[in-house]
Amino acid sequence: AIVGKVNKSCIFVAILKNPIKWFHTEVQLVMMLSIDKNVLLEHENIFLDIYEPVNELYKVKEIVNNRSLDYIKKQY
Repeated sequence: AIVGKVNKSCIFVAILKNPIKWFHTEVQLVMMLSIDKNVLLEHENIFLDIYEPVNELYKVKEIVNNRSLDYIKKQY
C-alpha cells in the first residue's frame, strides 16, 4: 500500500450482475489489488501478470459468463 499497511497481499475480484458505464465503455469485471509496497517493488511485473489473462474482451467475457472462482484461478 502506498499509505497504510497491508497485512496480506491479495487480489479481489468482483463480477457485477449488470455492467456499469466507465468512461466510454461498460465494465462488468472488477479486479482490485491490495499489495504491500515492498512486495510490489520486488515484483515489478505484477500488473502485467494480472493483466495478461484479461487483455482481450473474449477472455473477460469467459470469466464473466463462467462466474467461478476456480475458473478464474485456472487463468492465473
